[in-house]
Amino acid sequence: MKKKTKVNSIADNLYFLKILWKINPKRVILTFLGQFFEFGEWVFYTVVFMKYLFGAAEFQRSFEEAAAFVVISALVIMCTFGFNIWMEQRYIPRTNPELYRKLNQMLFDQATNVDVSCYEDTAFYDTYTKASSEAYTRALSVLTDTATVFASAAASIYVIVTIFSINWIAGLISFLPVTGNLLLGKIFNQIQYERTMEGVPYVRRQNYVNRVLYLQRYAKELRMTKIFHVLTRTYEKAYEGLVQTAQKYWKKLFALGSVKSIVCFPLVFEGMWLFAAYSAMVTKTIQIGDFVVLANTIVSTT
Repeated sequence: MKKKTKVNSIADNLYFLKILWKINPKRVILTFLGQFFEFGEWVFYTVVFMKYLFGAAEFQRSFEEAAAFVVISALVIMCTFGFNIWMEQRYIPRTNPELYRKLNQMLFDQATNVDVSCYEDTAFYDTYTKASSEAYTRALSVLTDTATVFASAAASIYVIVTIFSINWIAGLISFLPVTGNLLLGKIFNQIQYERTMEGVPYVRRQNYVNRVLYLQRYAKELRMTKIFHVLTRTYEKAYEGLVQTAQKYWKKLFALGSVKSIVCFPLVFEGMWLFAAYSAMVTKTIQIGDFVVLANTIVSTT
């Protein structure tokens, strides 16, 4: 069931991307380009810039060469900044109305081809209204999220390959945060989901009481009957249920969260710093530039 849901989700995302590509392929390309610029900047300053600058003395580069590298780097980064500002302030606000109009036009065209009797079907009408209200925001979210996933994956692969090229032990250490986030994070999120689902009935009761108390049409009944006290007790029992649910799951969440935090940050962070310092200062197996790269990358991966 979970695999089927996951496959359906991927298919839905690809469908949205296909629609957006049909409406405005330039928007899709520039969104991906913007994300690659953003993560490329992180990789550049984390790996390339630090390795070149701190390795300048070891490779006997002149000050003029190092200064020229810094100036050129600044100019390139300024260009990417300019691109991102143009995207956010000019291009995206200008193309969003076009996407909104054409997406809704597609829904309108589909609606005109549907038999009128379908509108009497509650399930169909609910699906249609949900699609019309969420299509635009969902499409933009899919575009941004997909571009981010691809750009971050490419950046992470480059960083991990760089770490392995410096030292294979450091490369293995860099996998610990990823493994911790994937394995422990998955269990942590599942427990949070179970807690949320168990608390849904109590939240619904509280919401029901809130609606009844604030709606004008029930004001007379609330004053003429004892229903107010019944509603108050219902609200209090729902509150107690939420507290008990939170109490039930907090130990598991606390334990997993603590282990996840220790594995993904202080253990790896401090361990990499010590290993990099030992390799650079004692065994002399890595250069100062590589030491700085290892220090920076492990901060980024944690």
